[in-house]
Amino acid sequence: TQTGFGGVNTPAFSAYVSSAQSLGNNVNTTIICDTELFDTNNMYDTSTGVFTPTVAGKYFLYAKIFYSGAQNEGIADIYLQRNTTQGVSAFRLRPSGTSGQAIQVSGYSLANGSTDTFSLQTYHAAGSGITAESGDGKTIFSAFKIIE
Repeated sequence: TQTGFGGVNTPAFSAYVSSAQSLGNNVNTTIICDTELFDTNNMYDTSTGVFTPTVAGKYFLYAKIFYSGAQNEGIADIYLQRNTTQGVSAFRLRPSGTSGQAIQVSGYSLANGSTDTFSLQTYHAAGSGITAESGDGKTIFSAFKIIE
């Protein structure tokens, strides 16, 4: 029997928005995915939207926001924030009068295992009445530790 092979991708979590979240125009907003699909080590806070991995290592992070509401022409930006600094980001120009578009972002980051935190952020300048849609698979935030 061989030993020392493989490993586990934990800590890991995946959560989604269960009730549409209103997004302010021209402001940064933390997306709070308030319903967990799983959270192996209880490191994601569904009340604040913050992931605090207490195991040091490299983490793969993924997020998607499904925007709805009639928009004026503008920019929507999604990013994964590490502590108070913008980390991995993606943006997309939003055409006038369009609704029901998703933006996703993924990447990896180091975590020190004690004080590092991650959150899902968005910014848009597309007018009022924009929401991050609810339901499993629409607006989500997930992460897992990479096996080293």
